[in-house]
Amino acid sequence: MPEAAAPSLDRVDGVERRVCSRALAAWRALAAPRRFPAGAQIDALEPTDLKDHFFVLSVPGDSARSTCVSAGTVMQRAIGRDPTGRALSELLPPPIGQKLLGALRDAVATGAPVADSGRWARPDGSDVVYRAVLMPLSDDQRTIDAVLGAINFRTITYN
Repeated sequence: MPEAAAPSLDRVDGVERRVCSRALAAWRALAAPRRFPAGAQIDALEPTDLKDHFFVLSVPGDSARSTCVSAGTVMQRAIGRDPTGRALSELLPPPIGQKLLGALRDAVATGAPVADSGRWARPDGSDVVYRAVLMPLSDDQRTIDAVLGAINFRTITYN
């Protein structure tokens, strides 16, 4: 007889608990009835407890030159420093940084949110396991001006 699946902790009493799912729902609500929210609308995103999970990435013509425009405390804790003003390529170790850059390119090219998850090792020997979603922003509804990201993570420490 197969083992019963563990109950999901992501939904309790019909309420979504995952940060990325909640952030995506907030992004969609803010965009409606348009396709994208404008960058200036980010401050209006509710619920406010999500704001600590948000970060904003610039979208220059060459996405490899994308920088972090702002970052909430969760992103800062995940990478161990304030990423504001730093190039996306500098924020995370090379395999994960390149993966996130690929997700950014996909979000810009498709004009659709892109989910990402992964793991990286910290210098102290612990690992960071994360989930993120990258959601396009556009002031004119044609050009992606920036990408709003939401991230959640946990640290795994080995004995």
